[in-house]
Amino acid sequence: MLGDTGAHRIDALVHDLVETSEAAGDVVQGERAGEAMNALRTFMFDHVYLGPAARREHAKIERVIVSLFDYFCEHRSSSAATSRRRSPTASPTTSRA
Repeated sequence: MLGDTGAHRIDALVHDLVETSEAAGDVVQGERAGEAMNALRTFMFDHVYLGPAARREHAKIERVIVSLFDYFCEHRSSSAATSRRRSPTASPTTSRA
């Protein structure tokens, strides 16, 4: 029902939403499109987002996040100064701590 590519799925969902909403006089999704979207969502979580390949990456992701957190905690003052220097909204007169 939704299509075989991301673009087709988005197109089908948007058309359904517009057509169903116009007929209902409110923002609503058609029953078939809702069921198809829920089936796709379930598939994506089961096989992509939380599937075996993604699970194998969880330990790596955790190590990266913990390492970044530890690094920035240890280098608080220098990372804050670097952040201010790179900020596009930082004023040239902003003090550098």
